[in-house]
Amino acid sequence: MRRLTLAYCAFLLCAVLAWGQNAGPIDCDGQKVVLFKDAIGAEDCGNLSSPDGRYTLGWTLEPKIGASPVDWKLWGTDRDKFLDTYDFDPGDTGEYVSHDWLVDLHDQRLVALPGDDPIFPGESHGYLASAWDATNPAKPVGVIQREGKWYTDNLWLITFDKAGPHAVDLCDRLEKVILPIVRERRPLANLSDYSISYPIQKMDGDSPQSRPTMVAFHGGGMEIPFSAGLAHSQYAEDLNLEVDGTVTLSLPDGAVLSVTSSTPRDDPFRDDPELVRADQKLNDVYERLQKLLKAGDRAKLRKDQLDWIQERNGIAYDAVTAADNDGDPTHDLTALRNQALLKATADRAKELEGDLKNIRADGTYH
Repeated sequence: MRRLTLAYCAFLLCAVLAWGQNAGPIDCDGQKVVLFKDAIGAEDCGNLSSPDGRYTLGWTLEPKIGASPVDWKLWGTDRDKFLDTYDFDPGDTGEYVSHDWLVDLHDQRLVALPGDDPIFPGESHGYLASAWDATNPAKPVGVIQREGKWYTDNLWLITFDKAGPHAVDLCDRLEKVILPIVRERRPLANLSDYSISYPIQKMDGDSPQSRPTMVAFHGGGMEIPFSAGLAHSQYAEDLNLEVDGTVTLSLPDGAVLSVTSSTPRDDPFRDDPELVRADQKLNDVYERLQKLLKAGDRAKLRKDQLDWIQERNGIAYDAVTAADNDGDPTHDLTALRNQALLKATADRAKELEGDLKNIRADGTYH
């Protein structure tokens, strides 16, 4: 997706600039913590701190049992050597484990930002950004985005109670309400291929402070934008398969109140006259066949038809992908998709018409 690609490029720029910004870690909550604003070229990345600067984002590395202690002096003096010495696997198969934190600089406390793929400054394919409601500086509600290479890995809601700040990942609950919208607007799409990004801040402007937030806080709620699409796919971009919209949540619980999208529905079996006629013919043949078959065979036909629909969509996807990959920018990918759907639908109708001719009077096949 274009938006995701730009965000990823912005992160790569940040990583390059980071090599000259080797600020050492701070002591916080019994650990050595590197502040992202000091480690990854903050002037070219997302906002990393609350409006008053009390809360910011940090990172640390700790050895597993049996591994050598981390020599944090290297981080400030020789970052190349640090990365060579403490090479680690985000999948936790290495000797060292990375963690991302919300750092309370005033009380020197850390709040875990749990996830499967923490950001390693300058090495990970992703970035961190945050947006905050500044109406209550003592207990600001915030949203922290950990963007992966192609989509949002984690989106934490930061709220406060008597015990202090807490982080809750919103991604699962948001996905449950967004994917039905994607299915409605893109009925031919395979939802398992979709990923979702939550761009909480525009990645342009001279500094994180000057970049407008994309999150709107208002009266006990907030609105978060989303973009759902096929990651790293020019096919998705050219066919306009993305679905963009906004999720409204209540605060402080983060319950979903509504989901809206202005993305038009793309349904070629409704919009293309040839496909409408071909689909109607197929449906007529299918219904006639269903009426003649015995119960067991009707159930089998129903299952076969659902399987064929997935096969049909795959044929259209493959046709468009092949055309997209040949490098010819003049292809009309929408027309190619519709032609592939039309042929597959006509072929299926002929197949079922052949089955009709082979039905005996007792509802069995010859």
